[in-house]
Amino acid sequence: MLLLADNCGYQEKWIVAHRFVFDADGRCSADVENAFKDGDLLLLSHGSVACLVERRMHRYIESSDHHSRAFCFLPLLAETDLPVHLNGHFALGYEDRRHLWTTVDKAGYKQHWNDLLCIEAIAPAYADLLTALRMQLLNAASVSDNVMHVTCSRRMLDSRLKVYMSFFPTYSVVKPQRSVLTTAVYQYIVQDSVPVLASVCEKEVCVENDVASSRQISEVINWQISWLRPK
Repeated sequence: MLLLADNCGYQEKWIVAHRFVFDADGRCSADVENAFKDGDLLLLSHGSVACLVERRMHRYIESSDHHSRAFCFLPLLAETDLPVHLNGHFALGYEDRRHLWTTVDKAGYKQHWNDLLCIEAIAPAYADLLTALRMQLLNAASVSDNVMHVTCSRRMLDSRLKVYMSFFPTYSVVKPQRSVLTTAVYQYIVQDSVPVLASVCEKEVCVENDVASSRQISEVINWQISWLRPK
């Protein structure tokens, strides 16, 4: 969790997930290995994912959009159309930093490296971010055995779960190049049995009344949410 604030009352709450790992298990292509041996590819297997959870101005919550970008330490020019920001030690096509998501040099080691970085580092970080989002969006104090208890209205719960689902990656017809990362995220979730599927059970209904008028003013429900692993 990362909190940013200035002295004018502007605040942002971010979730950032990092991975610095590379275990290709034989998936590293020969041209990538040769590029490392020859000194043509001097990059680190670092990947991270970040999303804006909340934006406030003078304590009032502002709507946050999902316009996101890819970064290679500094921002790249093209938007990813993903609901999160990506950062990685990518191999770029040219010095103008434009060609991360294109088919430039597709058969070469640069594209192979970028694909491996998405699969081995960024996809696991994305799954970590989705796991952390459960706690923040639902305001749960803790999760025990993948079960959390939340108290809120039905409408609020539906809204928060909808926001949670909006952070999952989707396939794009406009930008099919990002399908490598999208596929890798869901493969990692399945292979590592990451509990990201919510099963909701209503446990107790509490009705709040206006004492003066004896009218019901709100209905608060105690929910039990079990987070299931995909099978």
